[in-house]
Amino acid sequence: MTASMVTSSTMAEFRTPATASIDAMYDTGWLAYTEGRCAEALEALNRVLALVATHERARFARGLCFLSLDQPLEAERELSTYLSLVAFQQLNTCDALFFRAMALSALGERHRALADLDAAIAHKPGCTGGCACGMSCRAPDAVLARFALLLDHGTRAAYTGERASTALGDAAPAGEREEPSSGEAASHAFTLDGPVWTVPMHQLGVALERAGAADRIALLVDSSLDRSVDAFFLYMASTLVEVKRLVVRMRTGAATLDDAREELRSQLVQAMRWGHNLVLRLGTSAPDFSRLCSPEHFPIELLEDATALPIGANLVGHALGAVLRPEDMQAGVFVVAQKFRIIVTSNFAADTFESYLVPSLPRWSALQPICVVTQTSFREGQADTGSAEHPAPSGAASVLAADTGAQRPLDADRLTLFLRS
Repeated sequence: MTASMVTSSTMAEFRTPATASIDAMYDTGWLAYTEGRCAEALEALNRVLALVATHERARFARGLCFLSLDQPLEAERELSTYLSLVAFQQLNTCDALFFRAMALSALGERHRALADLDAAIAHKPGCTGGCACGMSCRAPDAVLARFALLLDHGTRAAYTGERASTALGDAAPAGEREEPSSGEAASHAFTLDGPVWTVPMHQLGVALERAGAADRIALLVDSSLDRSVDAFFLYMASTLVEVKRLVVRMRTGAATLDDAREELRSQLVQAMRWGHNLVLRLGTSAPDFSRLCSPEHFPIELLEDATALPIGANLVGHALGAVLRPEDMQAGVFVVAQKFRIIVTSNFAADTFESYLVPSLPRWSALQPICVVTQTSFREGQADTGSAEHPAPSGAASVLAADTGAQRPLDADRLTLFLRS
């Protein structure tokens, strides 16, 4: 019998009962992970590893479970064990390197994370997401994640000099890659105190946690050319709502108010179900939320009180439960996942955002404005920040406008979202 004649059913004949049992336990664990039941998945995978400590796929799956449970230290250990077992030769080595980089980044090990992303990209050079075997891989995501990490000025400056500069290449004009002068840097005092906080990109996670602990809704102000905050949320469990796009569609007649409200509702329900950050991206717009919100779609109370929703409890029967539809519930129950939170982002300049957004948002005292400072934020006055009605294109969008005479419609893919304001 030749290798080409061996089918999956033929291979099954060579399995021992013990092997089949282990495979069944692994399949149970993997299915639980894909359905978001990570605690159950770990129980099944632990049983596999109790029988076969070198089970490669179980180690890989455990690493993903720990990452989903926000346990980056355990995730890093499991993925490192997996990589040592497969000696970097398996098809999903690229994925393992990518996910280990995410764990390392969460642990603050940014240089090690960048090294893993370099290795992931090198493992599948030129990959656009589909491999010869028909499997998807994380090489394109690794490229974006590497770029996002290098947007932080301090990280890039410290990361093996020449390699970091090459990684960004022509992504920013030469002037944008220069060190900020001491005077420019001094003008941005990093603080987590006062009515408006100012933080560097690498402290954004800390600022979000601090705002949440204070029962405030984070309002992130990012006027950088790179739109670094957008990249930040691409690598977190997030549901992104393009509020500016909704407003534009209503103004042009492409969508009705009911259409926009239903889109808000569906995104809200998705984020509540899975415990995502619900990121309301305003861009350079100041929507009238008093008109956009409604009790049956997106209650305005969600923007007036960070504690309005019963986190971890059943929303059915709650005052805000009118957003639910029968298909959203299971056996009459809908539990708001523990890590759900609302975050608002804006691309107005740090010195003008309040004049636009105070009239737009229903209760300013419920928000914690946070100005996020990145490398390009130091270069003030180089670009026209535009107005609420006529925003100026920025970053990659300005290049597109120069090339085509008009900005392209926003596409649904993550790369376009990262590039566009």
